[in-house]
Amino acid sequence: MKSYNKTNKIFKFSEDEARSLFEYNLKLVGRIGSSFDYVFEKMEKLGHHISGDNPKLSKDKFREGKNYHWSSLKTDDNIQMLFRQYGQHLTVYTCRTTPLYDGDTLLWTETNYSSFTFHVETSKITREDVIEGIPQPDESIKWVSDYYSDYFYDEPFLMFNIYLPEIIQHVRKGNEWLISNSSSIKVPKFVDIKMIFHGNTIDSYDNIIYCAEELSNTHICLFAENEMLEAIKQYNVGDTFGKGFEEGTITKVATDVKDDAYYHCGLGMKLKHNGKDKWIDVYSLTQYYIRYFFPELEEK
Repeated sequence: MKSYNKTNKIFKFSEDEARSLFEYNLKLVGRIGSSFDYVFEKMEKLGHHISGDNPKLSKDKFREGKNYHWSSLKTDDNIQMLFRQYGQHLTVYTCRTTPLYDGDTLLWTETNYSSFTFHVETSKITREDVIEGIPQPDESIKWVSDYYSDYFYDEPFLMFNIYLPEIIQHVRKGNEWLISNSSSIKVPKFVDIKMIFHGNTIDSYDNIIYCAEELSNTHICLFAENEMLEAIKQYNVGDTFGKGFEEGTITKVATDVKDDAYYHCGLGMKLKHNGKDKWIDVYSLTQYYIRYFFPELEEK
């Protein structure tokens, strides 16, 4: 029998410690907000954007990726949203900006971010369910879930657009936390809404890690295809690049984009310490070498 070693420290852990790590050490919500601002601006500029007082999501406004698709939305009173779509699963990021005045003098602008998921589970839809905009399947259709899966494949945002006005109203009023409250937004049993975070309150640690990672990956991708692509144009074949084991002589500068593919854009090098050739595309340059181009943006 293993005896207890009195010199071992007692393992103590609490939810408050995890919350403190996310909120204060990692400053995760603030970093999500920074990425939100960048991705939103790029989506709007690239045309993957919906606007107006009565907006609705549509497939043609999404930036198509290998697995995930992204789009943005802005209402007339500057409520901003980002959407990450995977099939019938949406991750929604919101931003509410509130100007604070002293009389006619603007004191400061308060910005609040939040995120939640919206998922339509077609396997839970029955023949008796009535869905606005979808004809009910007749008795000749045996597999009801397949019928609805096919329909939602063509119209992936049909359910979300039904509840979008209510969601916008909650964001507008600063009641983001009510979005996932079933007594506030009454959704059918096959629609699942889960809050990830609102303001500085984290509702799901698992999901905030996931939503932060996905937003970060998109931030890096867009930065690589825009700012980094421009930055490498300052280099010429024969220039020295990098320091230490990363130092080498540039043998190729590729900046031509073909068929919307950026993986062949980047720098070719001959490393100084071993003489080997190395290819670094714009995505890797952004992920691992950003300090050589934008030292002010590197996280310490």
